[in-house]
Formats: sequence, structure tokens, C-alpha cells
Amino acid sequence: MKFNIIRFKEIDSTNAYALQNAPDLVDFTVVCAEQQSAGRGRKGRSWQSPPVGNLYFSLLLKSPDLKFEELSGIPQLMALAVHQTLQLSGIRRSWIKWPNDVLIDDQKICGVLCESRLRGAALEALVIGVGLNINNSLEELSGIDKPATSLLLASGDDDIFEPEEILHIILMKFKKLYSNWLNTDKRGELVELWRQASRLIGKAVTLEDSNKKIYGTVADFNECGELILQTEKGFQTFTYGDVSLRY
Repeated sequence: MKFNIIRFKEIDSTNAYALQNAPDLVDFTVVCAEQQSAGRGRKGRSWQSPPVGNLYFSLLLKSPDLKFEELSGIPQLMALAVHQTLQLSGIRRSWIKWPNDVLIDDQKICGVLCESRLRGAALEALVIGVGLNINNSLEELSGIDKPATSLLLASGDDDIFEPEEILHIILMKFKKLYSNWLNTDKRGELVELWRQASRLIGKAVTLEDSNKKIYGTVADFNECGELILQTEKGFQTFTYGDVSLRY
């Protein structure tokens, strides 16, 4: 696995570029931008992309081993790679909020957006977009409608972080995790890493799914990255949804 990195000063969306150009790009292409003018998150939400000093990139996967029914677990590998990178950077309070947000305490530092390109019923490409707040100031984050932080703020250090170094570590972490994921015998180990990185197991939560609210307790995650909730109807499995803790 060798990464082919394409860099832009500014682009509308790294995910959009990777999806539109997927047929002409090689497997493991990484599209990076210093700034995005139309960055987006899950459910079409916008992702704030202040200029310079943060990390916005999309990874294109075109492996024939990818199976559409298993895709929900792959963006979670990227969230896990980001979590492990933050841990290496000295941030011990980071955790993964299902399905693929990375938080420090109750503040979001990273979002992961996974999109696919189909040819008929066949999967042609998978794109994993990452927006990671690295050097954002409090002033820059004040315009975000939910609590957010950055690596600079969470570290309590005055030294600016180098986005290229952070990108390299994330990609190396993902490469190892993805290689293990392709080996189905090792998926149980990945689920255990995910459990350790999540604070949700055993917690009472509300899951918003297709404009419905479902109440339950997080029981576990399966090898496809799906959430298993214990509800009044018994155990239910969910591929996506917005989860919030109930206190």
C-alpha cells in the first residue's frame, strides 16, 4: 500500500474531487487541501474549514476486496487512526463517538465522512474524508454550533503543530488497521480496539435514525462497525445514526 498524495491550496471539497475523479485515480490516493470552500459532514452538514494550519483530506480506496455490505466499518478505522494519533501527541482524553466522530472530553476535534461511488450495483470506489482541527484558535472555533476544540488547544501548548506530520502518522496508523481489517481473522482485534476507544458501552443513549428517536443502552459494536443497542424491543443493530448520551 503506497499513498499517492495530491495537494491543493484551496478546493471546494476533497471528497467531491476524489469521487468525481475516482476512475482516473489510483487506489490509496490522498487528496489534501489547506482550505475547503464547501467542506461537508454527515447528512449534508457544512464543515468549517478555516485557512491554513489544519487538516482536510480524503482517502480513495478502490480495492476489489471491498464489499458494500461491510463498508460501515471502514470509516471507523479512520476514526481509530485519528484517535491513536492524538494519543501519540499526548492527548489522553480523546475518544470515538459512534459512528466516526473523534472527541476530546465533550468537544469535537475530528469528523469523518465516508462516501461511495457505484457503477451499477458494483462498488467502484470508497472515499473517506477527514476534517481535523489542529491549530484552530478559540476565536476560530467560536463560530461552530457545537462544542469543538483543536489539537493546539487540547495540548495546552503554545507550539504550532505541523499538519503534514500529523497526516503522515494518521495514514500509517490507518494503513496498519486497514491491512488487519482485510484479514477477516483479525477483525475481532479491531473491534476490541474500538471498544477501548469508545466511552459508550453500557451508557444510556438516544439514537436519532431517519427522524426517529430510539432510546436504549449501548451493548456493543460488531465486526462491521454497527452499533448494538439494548432497547425495550430487545437488542437492535444500527448502521448509522446520531447518538447522544442521556444523563
